[in-house]
Amino acid sequence: MTMQFQKIDPRVTITTPLGEIKIRFYPDDAPRHVENFLKLIKMGFYDGTTFHRVVPGFIIQGGDPLSKTADRAVHGSGSPGYWLNPETSDRPHKRGAIGMAKVPRESNSIIIPITSLMIA
Repeated sequence: MTMQFQKIDPRVTITTPLGEIKIRFYPDDAPRHVENFLKLIKMGFYDGTTFHRVVPGFIIQGGDPLSKTADRAVHGSGSPGYWLNPETSDRPHKRGAIGMAKVPRESNSIIIPITSLMIA
């Protein structure tokens, strides 16, 4: 997985072996999460990571630096060494929505879940 971004009206293109995923961010809704995500992209943090969790019709998750290793038992448990407080919005969580994986009180600062669930 590699990512490129633009600064104004932040958008990201995730390039995978199966094609591109284009993401638009809403910094007014989640300023710390958007800032963190773009900072990590600039650092090349996500380069070479994989989508380590795929549940057809529900979710795909990726971005964990441990997904670069052969040990699948640790995929999804990596971190840059810090957590973010949750930021919520009124935007609908529908197919194509992204966020940060959540642990009991904080948001994971790196794992990217993308909703693949079709909402009728």
